[in-house]
Amino acid sequence: SYLTQFLNCSNIVSIAGLPNVKSVSMPTGRFDILVEVFIEPHHLITFLTEQLGNIEEISSTESLVTIKNINKWV
Repeated sequence: SYLTQFLNCSNIVSIAGLPNVKSVSMPTGRFDILVEVFIEPHHLITFLTEQLGNIEEISSTESLVTIKNINKWV
């Protein structure tokens, strides 16, 4: 399947190696991949369009901005 091909390919490692990427996870539920990025908000569009956008297997993204963390392990 398409998902199996994506998850088994080197794109996961490529995403993990992008600047500002702190973790890459494969969750259960509606998302295929979860990428945690620590980045200035004004750089987010560049990250999405120029870095993730260059990976052809990624057909869409959804961004969630955290405004506060409690007991974050960073």
